[in-house]
Amino acid sequence: MPPPPARFELPDLALLGTLLIVAVIGSSQMSLMVIDAAAHITAAWLGNAWALFYDQVTGRAVSTLLAFGLAWALGGLVDMPARVFVIVAHVLYFAVPLVFFLVLRAVELQRIFSRLYLAAALVLVFFNSEQIAGMGLWMIWLAVLDHPQRSRQAKAITTIVIAPLLVFTHPAMAITCVVFAVGGFALRVLDRPFPLQLAITSAAMGVLVTAGYFASSAARKGTG
Repeated sequence: MPPPPARFELPDLALLGTLLIVAVIGSSQMSLMVIDAAAHITAAWLGNAWALFYDQVTGRAVSTLLAFGLAWALGGLVDMPARVFVIVAHVLYFAVPLVFFLVLRAVELQRIFSRLYLAAALVLVFFNSEQIAGMGLWMIWLAVLDHPQRSRQAKAITTIVIAPLLVFTHPAMAITCVVFAVGGFALRVLDRPFPLQLAITSAAMGVLVTAGYFASSAARKGTG
């Protein structure tokens, strides 16, 4: 199968245009300040975000740091008025789906994962959902596994890297893995084309993420 075109096609442009509109409106209106993201941004503005708030959501640390970690770091380097900082934090937050979209385009065989991801992220982005990062990591993993030209070593390394990261995004990612696997097995039973390897590995990832989540929760309780 030939590689997908590098240029942005109409579906890509439509999704990117929608993301731009969402980012402009969301940033100018400071939309995240009316949901729980206000606590994330406020903690980042005050400085020691981890001690102030982020350590209370350790189980979702990867999602939190991907969404607000750069704003937190930038706030420590550049002295900005509060209003400017809030707008910058919004812009960086809305840039996260764009980064995942571009990474997916770089690793996928077909323009399926990147478009599906950005379409889903546009639904979740105003709700400060930790699944924005979780879905991005999960789809990168799927895209690598689905690529027939990727070596077993590359697929193994991707799994080793992404599995522990998924544990610290959102517990629902384990359910997502299992539901995807069940859907894949069902399609196979119905004699529909679906890669058996993806169904099996997704089920295994669901079990692994679930075990990791409970293990990390027990460890936090033990040290808390």
